[in-house]
Amino acid sequence: MNPTYAGSCHCGAVEFTFEVDEFAAWQCNCSLCRRTGAIYHRVEATCFHLKEPLVELESYGSKPLISHKRCARCGVHTFSQVKFGHEIGALYCVNLLCVGDIETNKLSVEQFNGARDL
Repeated sequence: MNPTYAGSCHCGAVEFTFEVDEFAAWQCNCSLCRRTGAIYHRVEATCFHLKEPLVELESYGSKPLISHKRCARCGVHTFSQVKFGHEIGALYCVNLLCVGDIETNKLSVEQFNGARDL
């Protein structure tokens, strides 16, 4: 069984947990991610669990492949849902900066050229 990590937005209205064996952190340089500064980790849908209530979640998507989620109260970008084929939510990209138990400055962070590839 993989360790479980918990994350949330700043005000705590959006909370989630996810299971991961090993981190593969990455940053995207698209116009949105560059502005939010998020450090992501991909999580399969079966390993991602969002706590209620969902009413505090807003969606933003400048591309049809991804739906960025942020808290409606504090505005913190917590995670994104990625679309594969016709299914949205098959994969989640968790913003590791929203997870208190992770020292992101000690992670090796890959760079993704979302400005070009999305």
